[in-house]
Amino acid sequence: MLLPLKVVGFGAGVLLLGIGVPLLWVFIASKLSDTFLKVPLLPLLVMVSGLFVTYMLLATVVARFDKERAAMGPARMSWNRSLSAERNQQSKTTQWERVFITTALVMTFLFEVWFFVFAGSSLPGSG
Repeated sequence: MLLPLKVVGFGAGVLLLGIGVPLLWVFIASKLSDTFLKVPLLPLLVMVSGLFVTYMLLATVVARFDKERAAMGPARMSWNRSLSAERNQQSKTTQWERVFITTALVMTFLFEVWFFVFAGSSLPGSG
């Protein structure tokens, strides 16, 4: 019973991170384009900096409350291990890390599909 709930939550997290946050900042930037401030690149600057700050804040909040990562203990770098330590130790990712990684991969794939299939050419004289 818990697995379908996790899958739905995972999908909702990917959609929220990949589509919801960027659309929110596009909406905010579009509202700034019609204001009395006629700075040409202000909406673009607000959108890019807003996306960056939002993703950094989300990653910080997730890292702060990620009990799964805290239970793993601190990460040990390879130079900090003894010579007799296991060489091929698998790095483990938490559920939250998998959400961020999946979001990046899915959105990159969707952008490439849009760019190469649907975007068309912006060059003059090309169909």
